[in-house]
Amino acid sequence: MKLITSFKLLFYVLSFLCLGSFLVHSQNKYPTTKNSSVVIDGGQLLMNKPFTTGGWARGIRFRSASGTTIIGGVGMLGAGNAVSNVFLAHGPNPWSSKKGVYVAPNGRVGIGTTAPLVPLEIRGNTTNSKLILGTGLNSASTQTALEFRHRYGVAGFTNGQVFAAIRSLRSGSSGTASLIFSTASSNSTHASEKMRILPSGNIGIGTRNPGSYKLAVNGKVRAKEVVVETGWSDFVFEADYNLRSLEEVAQHISKHGHLPEIPSAEEVAKNGVKLGEMDSKLLMKIEELTLYLLEQEQKINTLQQEIKRISGNTASQPTKL
Repeated sequence: MKLITSFKLLFYVLSFLCLGSFLVHSQNKYPTTKNSSVVIDGGQLLMNKPFTTGGWARGIRFRSASGTTIIGGVGMLGAGNAVSNVFLAHGPNPWSSKKGVYVAPNGRVGIGTTAPLVPLEIRGNTTNSKLILGTGLNSASTQTALEFRHRYGVAGFTNGQVFAAIRSLRSGSSGTASLIFSTASSNSTHASEKMRILPSGNIGIGTRNPGSYKLAVNGKVRAKEVVVETGWSDFVFEADYNLRSLEEVAQHISKHGHLPEIPSAEEVAKNGVKLGEMDSKLLMKIEELTLYLLEQEQKINTLQQEIKRISGNTASQPTKL
């Protein structure tokens, strides 16, 4: 009788342990079958912050197929009663891996950083970090843009106004693109194009077509110093330089209305002036003018000496009565 009672007691203990094991297992793994879903229709899944003064993380973590490795998660990180961020990231410790998106309590969003300092901060974890903006369309004249807008409700500004933008404009079907910079000229108009960089690297400011120029500006340019690398005109002072006579220069001016080697007013109005080339030509004319002055100086000196000689001879002759 005592033996039967002992077996009954052992049976009850084993049954209780098995039931407890089932309950513990089931509360950590549900549903128990693969490829199943949990549906919450109209309700919520609530997770409370823990009563602790230390650090904590609450949320959903995702495991590998074997169930032994944590590969990512979504949830909330904090310490004590304070919340540090809401995270959606990869890694065994997704709340600190910096391999995802982290939203601070003040609304700042960090990608690659758990503590963003500005409304959107993106940090790369490698030396080749990139921010890529693209389009899935494979057609000509598609645009990808980074726009800066006024927020809605700001007094004096049009709601949603684009006050600045950087756009990439695809050039036909070639796969190349121009980079366009735009700004707004007032608080009630959208940004318009101010500068464009072509696929060739040529830049246009105030013009969409800089042509073959590395920099084309449709407007005024102010600078403290401009360095132009060009040839120079010291060849004028070489012994074999063929200096025109002043008579030849006068004939050229009479026929063409401008100095030799200098473009006419019509040519300048049509083609503009190449600063380096024009400075070299102007220097050439200054050096030619210097040679003309030196030549005239020699003639003047010769004449003065001849006058002195004649005057001396006249003074030495006796006066006739």
